[in-house]
Amino acid sequence: MAIFLAAAPICAQSDAVQITGGKMFVSRALPQTEPTELISANFTSVGKIIRVPESHWAIVCSYIECQPGGTFTSPGGAYRTFDLREIYSRGNFTINGTTYENVFYSGSFRLDDHTFSIPQIARKKGLMFFQAPFKLDGHLLVCKIDTFASGCPADKLVYEGDIYGHGTMRITMRIKFSAVSDLRTFIQPENFVYQFEP
Repeated sequence: MAIFLAAAPICAQSDAVQITGGKMFVSRALPQTEPTELISANFTSVGKIIRVPESHWAIVCSYIECQPGGTFTSPGGAYRTFDLREIYSRGNFTINGTTYENVFYSGSFRLDDHTFSIPQIARKKGLMFFQAPFKLDGHLLVCKIDTFASGCPADKLVYEGDIYGHGTMRITMRIKFSAVSDLRTFIQPENFVYQFEP
């Protein structure tokens, strides 16, 4: 059973917290059933997935780029910062034995990117998978109300601190066939799963 506290908010975390388990799940299609989880020695977060049709993940490659013999690059890079709400905007947050339900997430994070070569495809439908290691670092803010434009009021703050982690990224692509133009096979993003590891 969840416990709700109306007393002082959780203090800001001064040292960066390592995410040692859980996963981030980003899908370009509905319905979505996979949760996004961040697990550390300090807290556990389970968030609801959101779908952003124009997000970096949905438009990772175009029809021309995603044909056999081409390449695509996963979202990320040294100079790209993502809004955490592109992954999940709200959910449950457990810290110090207390669970706060339906809180709001904000912050930013950075992912390293990877470039993948697209092999020849012998079929016109189905799924294709790509995999690579990933690293993440960023800042997490958890608030009882959704007022991030002006910052979270001190009495509504549940958690704030830097995070980092690493693991394996698995990309699922759907094989498509264009019968309208030049009868070519191509792939388009289906989902991205970032599985955190200790």
